[in-house]
Amino acid sequence: MADYIGINRTYLTSIFKEKMDKSPQEFLMQVRMSKACELLLNTDVPINVVAREVGYEDQMAFSKMFRKKNGLSPDQYRKKHHDEHTIS
Repeated sequence: MADYIGINRTYLTSIFKEKMDKSPQEFLMQVRMSKACELLLNTDVPINVVAREVGYEDQMAFSKMFRKKNGLSPDQYRKKHHDEHTIS
């Protein structure tokens, strides 16, 4: 991204962090996980498709990161929230 806009990577990171209160990598991860949650709740597409849709070629890497960020595997997350919506 820094190369694309023609500035130093360290400088870009410091400006981004100052304005967004997180690094570009943290921001990207937040966007990816938010989109993954949306797809898991609103579609029935397989987990590997969700992983690809949010930028992961490796479903295992996606699942590991998803669990780290959300405390549940993608499948557990989908089932838990589906059950909550069904009960309501």
